[in-house]
Amino acid sequence: MAERVHETLVDKCPSAEGIGLDEIREHIMVHTLCPSVRVGCILRSLLKLVDKLEGITTSVDAETGQVIVEGKNVNVYLSVIKQVMDMYRTGEVNRLLFGNETKPT
Repeated sequence: MAERVHETLVDKCPSAEGIGLDEIREHIMVHTLCPSVRVGCILRSLLKLVDKLEGITTSVDAETGQVIVEGKNVNVYLSVIKQVMDMYRTGEVNRLLFGNETKPT
């Protein structure tokens, strides 16, 4: 990740050439400790998991062709959805950093 950030930074601002990868890594580490950044990262991970789980909540019986609901997978899916919704309910979602162009107030 630091390499991509460095490439983009130098591309956009050539005077940043002297900034080393170690400095960028440290900068990233400091920001990922910030709760608003961390929660945004966790939320993104949970949403990726939701997408994956949606695909395994059902299967098709090879012999009958009937759709079978996979109970354990549905329970995990619903649990992750609940966690996502709880995060949204925690309060000031608009203050979290989700990687958009806008900054929190």
